[in-house]
Amino acid sequence: MTDSSPATPAENPPDTAEAPLDFDVVLRGYDRAQVMSLLETMQRSIAEPATGGAITPAQAREGAGFDVVLRGYDRAQVHTAYERLLNRLAHVHGEAVGGPEGEKPAPN
Repeated sequence: MTDSSPATPAENPPDTAEAPLDFDVVLRGYDRAQVMSLLETMQRSIAEPATGGAITPAQAREGAGFDVVLRGYDRAQVHTAYERLLNRLAHVHGEAVGGPEGEKPAPN
């Protein structure tokens, strides 16, 4: 018999539906390898925070200085996905959601 009771907020962070990391490639956008490396690490840390390779919200903020390159990912789409994942990661780590304006990825 399975337990069909609703999960408590601590068990499921906001926006738990896993959105695929799929971005448009534009003429001048964020470096694709840098974006995927950070966002996939963030996703793994949200899904399994106790396993190796976990990243903290502070580390995610530090790693968000993506280079702007030719044929990179759409910057607005990356910002949206990054902010969503950062909020979920902060929730997992028990930190306040949101924060200073400097959280958005910025080109190096």
